[in-house]
Amino acid sequence: MSNGPTIDRMILTSRLKGKAQGSSQGQIDSVPTLIVQHFFFRLLSLEIMETPVSEMSDKDLEPSKLTSAVLDLERIEKNLYRSSEHWTEFQSKQLYGGLVVCQGMVAASKTVRPELHINSLHCYFVRRGNSEIPVVYQVENLRDGRSFSTRTVHAIQNGQSILIMIVSFHIKEDSPFNYQHTMPDVPPPEKLLSINDIIEKYLSGATENVKSKIREVEGSGIMLEYRHIDVEVLLRKQAKEPRRLLWVRVRGYLGGDENVHRCAAAFISDSFIAWTSYMPHRHIRLGQITSLDHSMWFHAPFRADEWMLYELDSPKTGASRGMSFGRLWTQDGTLVASISQECLMRPKL
Repeated sequence: MSNGPTIDRMILTSRLKGKAQGSSQGQIDSVPTLIVQHFFFRLLSLEIMETPVSEMSDKDLEPSKLTSAVLDLERIEKNLYRSSEHWTEFQSKQLYGGLVVCQGMVAASKTVRPELHINSLHCYFVRRGNSEIPVVYQVENLRDGRSFSTRTVHAIQNGQSILIMIVSFHIKEDSPFNYQHTMPDVPPPEKLLSINDIIEKYLSGATENVKSKIREVEGSGIMLEYRHIDVEVLLRKQAKEPRRLLWVRVRGYLGGDENVHRCAAAFISDSFIAWTSYMPHRHIRLGQITSLDHSMWFHAPFRADEWMLYELDSPKTGASRGMSFGRLWTQDGTLVASISQECLMRPKL
């Protein structure tokens, strides 16, 4: 996308701010850096904002790590992009599926008109990704219509596809047809404990191995932030009903481009959804769990750098597969995205 609010522009913002901040090298002395940063991001938000920003402090205007570590793709040639660095939010030897989905969406977004926004995606994880080598994203233009555009994306490593995705883009349309379910009644995120607070309060005497396993599932905490409604989901190994509720947001500031926030939501969406299928089977030692496919539908504008409620449930497991569904809600009760995923689950032999 070359005009209007774009993902490329948000990446440039992150780079410019990083240069302005400096560290021990090249600090700005003539004007306080904080004032420059505050003015720059306020000006940028006024120019390209498509969704409202809540009251943010200067600290909140720090650009998200997601922008530079995940959204920044190198253009090789027309419809061909490459990601050389893979941020390891979750401790794993293989690529995090949400990262590949997110970057595939970024690549597809660069090939459509700026007034179009991602309305849905459907993808299959066909091979395990390697976090130590680059991923090339090949975009195919299937159709450009007046209201919709459709793209196919192949994520490629070593000449083979590791993910195949179809992404649909839709222009904004007014409609008299508006209905949604009611958001679950849960405590606000401000009244819930962070993962570090939970470890300090409930697991201060636990071994470092136990704490490490919890952080392995929760992620690094640098890019995403969570607040779990039911702390027992983390602390106990007993089988539970496969339903999970948690608040989640991207740390830092993501700008005003709607497609940036939808890509960020895809990055979020692959966390915890497969594990929800495993909740009724915690008495069985798990040998393998991995995503097979993933779909998302976007219903309304939102900000992924503000708290969203992630509602997850798994209606069925069987034949070594688990089916899970998710919903993302904003704090005002708007249903903004729906997610589905099937995962592969095998016991430890």
